[in-house]
Amino acid sequence: MPDVALEWNVLSIRLTAFPSTILKEQPTGWWTGVTGYEPEEQSSRPREGVYQYSGPCPSTELPNSALVLAVRPERIDWILSGAMNAEPPVHEITTIGSLPNITNTFLPLVLKWFIDFAPPATRVALGVVLLATINSRAEGYQGLSNYLPAVKLDPENCSDFLYRINRPRKSIGLPGGALINRLTGWSVMEYASMA
Repeated sequence: MPDVALEWNVLSIRLTAFPSTILKEQPTGWWTGVTGYEPEEQSSRPREGVYQYSGPCPSTELPNSALVLAVRPERIDWILSGAMNAEPPVHEITTIGSLPNITNTFLPLVLKWFIDFAPPATRVALGVVLLATINSRAEGYQGLSNYLPAVKLDPENCSDFLYRINRPRKSIGLPGGALINRLTGWSVMEYASMA
């Protein structure tokens, strides 16, 4: 079977920060300061310290995407994904764009938040869920073989494959060469719609 080149698109991208102290107040001004507009939806449970804000992504280049800010006392999430009220086409899972386009939009937003609003954090995580559409299960396994050369896959006879690994690396830009966890997961999924 010939090599299969996979074209990756983004299902969602998330930045998570774990504050060094428990958040005790509502994060006033974060959403508006980062996006430039009031959220379309917001909810709060003040007794639990839980707040959520959402609305369309500020970038006109991503009209079918939605931005969410979810705040808990011990965790802050910025999430960019498909629009909350968009109807996906019947026979496909919709993505929000290519990885370069999404990072060019998302990273400046969260960088603005870090510079202007973020509390000190003990840990930060960046997660991206990518999807490559293929024509068959065998083609999916062949495509993964290009990314996982040490894993021997039989494209014609494999099923239920799930591979997850952490490859920590020392940072070259953080003080003391802090350890950065690089966690990746790989799988092939068959999708069928029921009419």
